[in-house]
Amino acid sequence: MGGTVNTSSPERIKLHSQVINVAQEIPDPYVRAVTLARIGHRLYLAGDANYGKAFSLALSAINDIDNPFMVLKAMVDISKYFHLSGMEEKAKDLLRSAYEGSLLLKGPARDVVLLDIARGALAIGMPDEALLYSTDIQDIQRRDLIMAEVVQFYIKRGDLRRASSLLDGVSSEEVKSRISFELLNAYLRRGEFASALRILPKIEVYYWVDSSIEEIAKRISEEDAFEDVYWKFVEAITELSMTSGKDYLTTFLIGLSRGGKARFVAKVLNSLADFPRAEAVKRIAMALISSPRNLEEFIRELSLPPEEFDPLARAVMDELLKGPVSPAYREVALIIGRRTEDMAVLVKVSTYLSKIGYPEEARTFAEQIIDPYLRSLAFGAIALAHLKRGDIDSAIEAAAEVRDRDWGSWLMGEILVKVVESSIGENAEEELSERARKHKKWREDIGP
Repeated sequence: MGGTVNTSSPERIKLHSQVINVAQEIPDPYVRAVTLARIGHRLYLAGDANYGKAFSLALSAINDIDNPFMVLKAMVDISKYFHLSGMEEKAKDLLRSAYEGSLLLKGPARDVVLLDIARGALAIGMPDEALLYSTDIQDIQRRDLIMAEVVQFYIKRGDLRRASSLLDGVSSEEVKSRISFELLNAYLRRGEFASALRILPKIEVYYWVDSSIEEIAKRISEEDAFEDVYWKFVEAITELSMTSGKDYLTTFLIGLSRGGKARFVAKVLNSLADFPRAEAVKRIAMALISSPRNLEEFIRELSLPPEEFDPLARAVMDELLKGPVSPAYREVALIIGRRTEDMAVLVKVSTYLSKIGYPEEARTFAEQIIDPYLRSLAFGAIALAHLKRGDIDSAIEAAAEVRDRDWGSWLMGEILVKVVESSIGENAEEELSERARKHKKWREDIGP
């Protein structure tokens, strides 16, 4: 059988016959049987009539296998090649014979064989037979594995109703949750939101619930569904949050807000007086912090009492002041400034507006601050903004707005030093708030 392969038909057929003859000499009967089946499949694809001979020899080789487990494995493996070679009935008959033989086995290995047979049935497109074979598997974990694979088979086929009907046959919460997540995704891809909603309660493991809710939010945002669809999901997920004690609703609302539905999300939060909104609104705002337009829309539409709005305002302004400042957040700062009742937040708003080059707007908020320390911080930021523009008169005028004798004196002194620093090229913006903090602590330490 040496030399190169000639592509002419007679030479190829001769070579194939030689390959079959050599394969019959393989000592291990299991390897021999499966090898002959594989050769038969390749010959079938090549259009060589010898494929039938190869398959017949493969079946004969099974009779030489002594180990009953290996006999059944060989039957399962060969059935796959029958299926791939268009011999559906032979494939099915071989699997059924393997199943009947497996029922005579004892011990844990029986479940291993039955799992192989059930998977073999799936591989040749026999999901109902796979389910039948799985009923005799004693080990729950193995039975759940094949049940999950059958559900996945129907999902890939597009028969979602059949897939859904099998979910309750899975015992493991983890496995059931995972395949329910896959099914829910399949419904979402079709735009069948009501069906997806019916699947959600079947998902019990936190990770898969959370992942499902994120996917729901993403999909319905992309589809730009009607608002009543959003509300139905809000109601279902709110109930799920209440019964489970886990805040799935905020996860859902974050997903919607990122998908451009910030206005609707704010409307939902406005309606949920009994829901712990304070933490939810902060989480949503932080999720939107990199999107000034969505963040602005969200905060603008919120209708919260001061005790809920002010902590949100403080968190947002703190986050904005951490990073590089940008005029893109001007409207966010203005909305917060107009609505907050917290003087410390007004300082942050004034500081931010000053940093982005709007000291005149910052002044309107700074003027509302009564506390001398906070007022000195706000007008200090405004004064520094004027200094950056080279407007020394406006900087000194801003410093003069702090009329408390001690804090007014302190701020004026600081600004005058900054004027000199600026004139000789030093950075006039750094350390003012830190120096104010130290001055405040020193005053507190020495007492009135």
